[in-house]
Amino acid sequence: DALGIAQAAAARAGVRARFVRADVAHLGTAGAFDLVYARLVLSHLVDPCAALRGMRTAARPGGVVAVEDLNLGTLRSEPPSPALDDLQAVYGATVRFHGGDPTIGPRLRALLAASGLQNVREDTVENPMTTVGEKLFLAELVRNMRAAILAAGVATGGDLDALEARVEAAARDPGTVFYQAHIHQVWGRRTQQPREELAARGTD
Repeated sequence: DALGIAQAAAARAGVRARFVRADVAHLGTAGAFDLVYARLVLSHLVDPCAALRGMRTAARPGGVVAVEDLNLGTLRSEPPSPALDDLQAVYGATVRFHGGDPTIGPRLRALLAASGLQNVREDTVENPMTTVGEKLFLAELVRNMRAAILAAGVATGGDLDALEARVEAAARDPGTVFYQAHIHQVWGRRTQQPREELAARGTD
């Protein structure tokens, strides 16, 4: 479904792009790309390090690997909304049940360095959501994650109906501003000779 949405969007925009379903840890395209990028992916993976190694392998020597991911617990609103606190609790428990880490953001810099990338840099951003349309995204998030939440046993269907309604009510309050969880933007370069290749040569 996601590939179909992406292909349709690219066609509407007149963008020439090819979309492929693959395993991020085994992309099968070694040294093919100037940029390998993932947003809000690593926090959902059981083994994010394997994904980063696959992304680094797919980058050409001198190419860039860039990732963005969140630090759950920093989602907030002004004035404070208990509905967002409950959303964070449900989201975090669900991601952890399925093997992910919803607080991976602050660890990304170390993970990229451990994967063999060099010159690793980091920025952190906090995005305010001021319009009703922007804020309703969080109510949609509850709806979109419904199957995963129920599978985790974190909440019942009735609980989720109530949570979605409460988040939507807060979103429709014109005096309330939501602030997305902090997003950590981290990037590094693949060197001409990744560290493990140099290590292997040293043992020859």
